[in-house]
Amino acid sequence: MNSLADIVQVNLLLESNSFSSDVNAMKNKLWNRPFFKAAMVAGAILIAILAYWNLTSSYLEIYIPVASYHDKDIWSTEGRGSYSYIEGGQKYYVLRYTGTSYYEVNKWNWVSEIAAYFDEQMTNRGWERSENIYTEGDPAAPETEFLPYGDGDNDRGYVVYVKKDDLWGKDGHAVVAISRIAPQTPSCCRVDGFHISLTTVRPSLMTQINSNVD
Repeated sequence: MNSLADIVQVNLLLESNSFSSDVNAMKNKLWNRPFFKAAMVAGAILIAILAYWNLTSSYLEIYIPVASYHDKDIWSTEGRGSYSYIEGGQKYYVLRYTGTSYYEVNKWNWVSEIAAYFDEQMTNRGWERSENIYTEGDPAAPETEFLPYGDGDNDRGYVVYVKKDDLWGKDGHAVVAISRIAPQTPSCCRVDGFHISLTTVRPSLMTQINSNVD
């Protein structure tokens, strides 16, 4: 004769098997629905795309032509890299161009003249100068740590640009740094030229998403 404990155990086992069968039946019913299948496949594809985009370098490409002695432009070096904040984990992709503009080619005497040229070029591309971000230096552009912000100094300075619909540069920004090179011969009327760097910064996809959520 079975004990009460054995009977309870058997009943629990039957109920468990019945519950598992119901769950499996529900899964099969859902999976057999075309919409559910499509939603699951689309979700998996979306997750894969987001993961790939977040792990793949995504640079902000902005080309500004500046005349030089060469056939193309002044840009002589190009660098690509990234940096991350230890706290928070935000990641940014950095693209840098550097070059030297000589007076004999562009006739620029002052930082403000160069900044005005970049203002025009960036405006034509949907960007505008910002007075809100990185006014005390930008980790992506090391020269901003010792250059004054703005174009008020005749010899050196840097300016920052953001998209016209992105006031705080959450989706990316650009920095133009300018510093005078010493003339080879004394002159009171002009300089030989300026060192110029153009740096663009774009946050990773996850950094953009977290920034927009905040």
